[in-house]
Formats: sequence, C-alpha cells, structure tokens
Amino acid sequence: MLLLFMKWTISYYNEDVVDMITNWPKYLQAKYLRTIDLIEIHGAQIGLPITDYLGDGLYEIRIKAKEGIG
Repeated sequence: MLLLFMKWTISYYNEDVVDMITNWPKYLQAKYLRTIDLIEIHGAQIGLPITDYLGDGLYEIRIKAKEGIG
C-alpha cells in the first residue's frame, strides 16, 4: 500500500524567533525538532497540547521539556 503525505512547511515570524529557539536548552530544542517533524508530516492542526489554533491560519507550537516551556 502506498501512502502519500502532504509535506507542510514551517515559517517563522522573523529571525528573532529563530535566534530565540537556537538559544533554548538542548532538551527543549530536541523536543522542538521532533515536534516540527510531526507537524511537517501531519499538519499544524494536530491540536492541544502540541499546537493551538490562533485564528487567521496561524498556529502556536507548544513545546514543553524538563527545562521549561518554549
């Protein structure tokens, strides 16, 4: 059986967001990267606790690890 998946793309509001993520602790970054993989495969509408719909086509990505929340 052949399964086709739509590949989603993650866009960032600006470079400050990317800089902030790259300065997160390692475990938080690892959790973020795993979450991004899931979103690229399944889409942003995964739902809570991973994503939350903000309206107007925007989703918030919620990351939580032992070091805190990102």
